[in-house]
Amino acid sequence: MPSSLRRSTARPLALTNSVLNLVKSEVQRLPLRSSKSSSSIPKSHASVSTARSGKDSIPSMPSRRVARSRGRPHPIHTLPSEILAQIFLVAAQRDAMAPMAISHVCSTWRSIALHTPSLWRRLSLDNRVDMWKERVRRARACTLDVELFYSPSPNGAHMPQTHPVDFCNIQWYMHVVTPFIHRWRSLQISFPNYAPFMWNAALSSCCGRGGRIAAPAIEELSLTYPANDDTKEYTLFDGFAPRLRNVTVDGIRLTWLPSLFQNVTVLRYTHHAFTRGHQAISEVLTILQVSSRVEHLELSFPERRRPSLPQSFGEPTFNIVSLPYLRHFHISIVTSDIPSEMLTLIAHMHFPSLHSLFLSDDRTFIPKQAFPRTEAFFRCLRKPLSLVSIRAELGWLGGNLLLRWMADIPSLRECIVTDSTGRACSLLQSERKRSRRRRTVE
Repeated sequence: MPSSLRRSTARPLALTNSVLNLVKSEVQRLPLRSSKSSSSIPKSHASVSTARSGKDSIPSMPSRRVARSRGRPHPIHTLPSEILAQIFLVAAQRDAMAPMAISHVCSTWRSIALHTPSLWRRLSLDNRVDMWKERVRRARACTLDVELFYSPSPNGAHMPQTHPVDFCNIQWYMHVVTPFIHRWRSLQISFPNYAPFMWNAALSSCCGRGGRIAAPAIEELSLTYPANDDTKEYTLFDGFAPRLRNVTVDGIRLTWLPSLFQNVTVLRYTHHAFTRGHQAISEVLTILQVSSRVEHLELSFPERRRPSLPQSFGEPTFNIVSLPYLRHFHISIVTSDIPSEMLTLIAHMHFPSLHSLFLSDDRTFIPKQAFPRTEAFFRCLRKPLSLVSIRAELGWLGGNLLLRWMADIPSLRECIVTDSTGRACSLLQSERKRSRRRRTVE
C-alpha cells in the first residue's frame, strides 16, 4: 500500500511571492545591522580602524620597515645561478652530503643542484648503496671522485657504519662504481684498522686485463692501509692511466708500470716493508726512475712489523737516479733511527733543481732525541746548489751537522728548525747575528 506521505505528482519549483518578500526584507536589514555594530564601537577604536583603512593614511615607521623587509628578497636570492652553482661545488668539496642538503632548501636551489652534474660526482661509499647509485645517475657524463674511508674525515665528521667493515661489504660498496671505472677522476681508499683481505676486496675489480678496467680519466690515486699483511702485488687499470698525476701509497705493493706512473708529478710513498735491505732499495729506485718527472716527493720507511718476502743475497750495484724536475723533497722518519735503506737511497739520488727540503721527525714516542745516523745522512746527501729553503725537526738537529752541511749553499734563504718544545726558529738568522757579533768584537 503506497504511503500517504508521498506526493502523487511532482510539482515544479517556483519562486513564490512570499519567498521573494522574505529575501527582500532580510537584505534591507543588513545595512542597519552593520551601522548598529559600528556605532557600538568606542570612538577611539573607530578612529584607529578608519585611519588604518583610509587610502591617504600614512603607516607608522615600524610598520613601514616591516613591509620593506617582507618585500625585499634575501641577497643570496639575487645571485645568478652560475655563482650559486660554484658556491654549492665548494660546499660539496668539504662535505659529501652537502648536495643532498642543498637540494632540500627550496625549489630554485633544487633545480640548480639537479642541473649541475659535477655537484654529484663525489661518492663516499658506505652502506647507503641506493643513494650512491642515484648520485651516479645525477652526475650524468661527469667524471667521478670515489672515496672509501673508514676513519674520521678532515672536518671531524664520522662515516656511518651500520654494517661491519669486512671483505663482503667492501666488495658490495665497490660494486656500485666499478662499472664506471672509465669515468673515475680520483680513487681514495683508506683502512686505518686491520681486517683480512681488504685490498683484495677493494681492488680485485680494478685488476686484470681488458679495456673495461682501464682508467683513462683518473688523475689522483690514494691507497693507504698501514696494517696490511698481504704481500700480493697489484697491477691496476690494465696498466693504462695516462692522466695520473697525484699518487699516495702506504701499505701496498703495486706494479710500477711506466704506462701508469710515468707522468706522476706528486708522489707520497711509504714503503710497504715486505722487502728490506737491497731489495727495498732496488724497488724504490725503480719507482723513482719510472716517475722521474716528479716535482713533489715524500719518502718514508715504516717499522718492520709485517711478514717479509725472501731476501736475495749478494751486493748489487745501484745506478744514480736523476730527478731533474724535483722541487720539494720531504723525508719522514718514524723509527728510532734513520733506516739504512734511506741512507743508501739518498746516496743514489740526484736532484739538481731542488727548491725546498723538509726533514721531519714523526716518531710518536717521547722523549725525542737526535737520530744516531744524522751525520751519516748528511754525508750521503748531495748538496743542491738551487736549494732555497730547509725545514728540520728535532731528530735532525744533532750538534752543528745541519749548519755545516748548508754552509756552502749560496742560494739558501731560509732554514727553520723545531726544537723539543715545538718552537720554530730561524737558524740562518741566528747564525748571521752570531757572525755580526764576532765581526764587531774583532
